[in-house]
Amino acid sequence: MPEYWAYTWLDAHRIRTIGELSAHLVSASVIDDLKHCAESVIDTWRTPGVEKRPHSLIAGAGIDLSGRLDCNHTECRRAQVTRLFRGACHYFQTIVARDAIAEDLNRHKSCPDGELRGRLLPHFETILIVRDLGAKALVEFLPRVPACFHHWQQHAREAGIQDIADRETEIVTQLLSETTIDLRRKSDDILCTLNNPDFFHTQWVRFSHDRVRDQSEDQIKCAALQ
Repeated sequence: MPEYWAYTWLDAHRIRTIGELSAHLVSASVIDDLKHCAESVIDTWRTPGVEKRPHSLIAGAGIDLSGRLDCNHTECRRAQVTRLFRGACHYFQTIVARDAIAEDLNRHKSCPDGELRGRLLPHFETILIVRDLGAKALVEFLPRVPACFHHWQQHAREAGIQDIADRETEIVTQLLSETTIDLRRKSDDILCTLNNPDFFHTQWVRFSHDRVRDQSEDQIKCAALQ
């Protein structure tokens, strides 16, 4: 397994800590260099064929490490890493996690440098935690296919989980009965705060006013759970 490109980039710039990285990312030229590296990596994702990875664990919500399926906060990501290497690394040769750094550099490359820097630092902090644990050789960071919410029922059929799509109304109704949802209307959006005993911690969903215009409070709560 080749070394993760982001580790190679960090070593090339002699960056060992998140503080050193934060200082480097103040430079527009450094961010441009990161974008160029990410573009090169993304080109390799488009090559045909998928390499087989026997005895590999594909990280899900609890150990995704990107923050997108769980939480972006440093302590929550640190807890993910701890859970991952405490219970999984003994049984698998490789753990496949999400390359959120290259994904964000590609998806948000037109964002102002300050905004992009804010997106990148938590991702880099996570991989620095993995490296400090001496576990970087065990984790392979690869892209995830973006979720398609417009055709999710079709994709559910393709994945052989049509029964879940068929039970959408039932599942949402059950979640509504078990979840406390607080709506806070702000000047530019509506913040939904969700608490459920099965959630790792509180979840938040934001809707623009245009997105939920003319919808009732119950309809907004339902949309927050979907």
